[in-house]
Amino acid sequence: MAARQKKIDAYEASGKCFNCKGSGEVECPQCKGRGWITCVRCSGSGRNSGVPATSVDPANLCSACQGHGQLACPNCDGFSRLSCDRCGGSGMASKKAY
Repeated sequence: MAARQKKIDAYEASGKCFNCKGSGEVECPQCKGRGWITCVRCSGSGRNSGVPATSVDPANLCSACQGHGQLACPNCDGFSRLSCDRCGGSGMASKKAY
């Protein structure tokens, strides 16, 4: 733990937040920065269960994802990034003790 804290302190001496490297944003942990998640209703197939992937009938499309197999990430609203909790999105190193 002490070695990690030294690394954080050394980085933050530059004035930048260690967590976001000064950008003010971090990758969304739920979608891992993709902005989307696999539809759980159709397991990403885009089709209702039991319907072959080759079916082109619109009635067979998954109603949750409209046949895309993916949904916008509910955690980041599809933007793939979130404001950094450590610096509050400023990108600046915090003055508080950790």
